[in-house]
Amino acid sequence: MDQLEDVHAQLDLLGSDGREVEQLLDYDIVLRLNDDETGYAGFEIIYYPTEEIVHYEEFKNAVD
Repeated sequence: MDQLEDVHAQLDLLGSDGREVEQLLDYDIVLRLNDDETGYAGFEIIYYPTEEIVHYEEFKNAVD
C-alpha cells in the first residue's frame, strides 16, 4: 500500500477575463494528514513567500 503524504498545490487560476490571477501565485493549498497518517484531515492555505498559514479548514468527514 502506498503511504499517504501531505500534498502541496499552487493556486493557478484564470479570472473571468481569461487572464491568470497573478496574486494567487503566492498562495498554496496543502492537504494535511491526520495524526496516524491514514487519511487527510483538512487543508491549509499558505502564503508561500513567508510560509504563513492564512487559513486551516478541517474536513467535515475527516478520517480519524
